[in-house]
Amino acid sequence: MMTALASVRYAFAPSELIEDLTAEPLPRLTSKTMAVKALLAQLDTVRERGVATERDEAVIGEASVAAPIFDHSGHAVGAIGVVGDTDRIAPRGFARGLSAAAAEAARGISRELGGGRWAAFPGRE
Repeated sequence: MMTALASVRYAFAPSELIEDLTAEPLPRLTSKTMAVKALLAQLDTVRERGVATERDEAVIGEASVAAPIFDHSGHAVGAIGVVGDTDRIAPRGFARGLSAAAAEAARGISRELGGGRWAAFPGRE
């Protein structure tokens, strides 16, 4: 039901917003649309990894990867991502380096906003 951009935004959203989202069954947009339980697990993974990916969940033939942007107070204020044809960006898995590139772009924007939260992002030192 979600793109990677939406997953990132919900992963770092207040719990009340997530409760509202999951109060009812999610609409099935494709055969890969997740049920509520799977979505909640995915949001935990996104918080841990700092990057979200999806493949054909919202639109058949479309895949995406995204990372959160944090402001000076540590709040996720946005996300940056890449959306494209599944066959081009995730034929058998996501294109090499795509998640790291999204995370790096998000880190750069977060730094410009005074954000200091990027320990969970892949490729960290």
